[in-house]
Amino acid sequence: MKIRSRYKYFGGVGIILGINIYVASKLWTIFPKANIDPFTLESWQNEAVRIAMLVFFAIHGLLIWLFISQCKIIIISNEGITFINPVLPFIRTTRIWSDYDYFQTVQERSMWAGAEALWLIKDNILKERISCFYYTNFSEIKDGIKTENRGELSISEYRQLLSLWGFKIKKRD
Repeated sequence: MKIRSRYKYFGGVGIILGINIYVASKLWTIFPKANIDPFTLESWQNEAVRIAMLVFFAIHGLLIWLFISQCKIIIISNEGITFINPVLPFIRTTRIWSDYDYFQTVQERSMWAGAEALWLIKDNILKERISCFYYTNFSEIKDGIKTENRGELSISEYRQLLSLWGFKIKKRD
């Protein structure tokens, strides 16, 4: 039995792809109007133009990193779980189920909406996060996880953010 994730194109994946395409297209519309050519040495020698280009490329790099980190292709099997980089598919991470202690579901909230996410946890630290915001077959993915289900985790938005950055999920376990 193998379960392969399916993207939600009218959800998180579509939003991130749309923003990436929009920002990338701005490179070819804004720069020519300002007489900026990022492929010439003269453009990089002007300090104001160099700063503008670096800011633009940094924003676009951040958006590409967001796509790569949040929209992984997931394959679940009886042996473990594989995460595949959507931009460079030869970069794969495979974990066996014993690499995780348990999983819990979390209601992640933002200013506008909420989404259920599945957190794979080892030693009270979040190792992987799978959100229904990005996948249409989230419930199928959730049913395919072969590690202990400890139900729903109720923590504050602030604690969720700290957990995403690698802090312990609960102060005491």
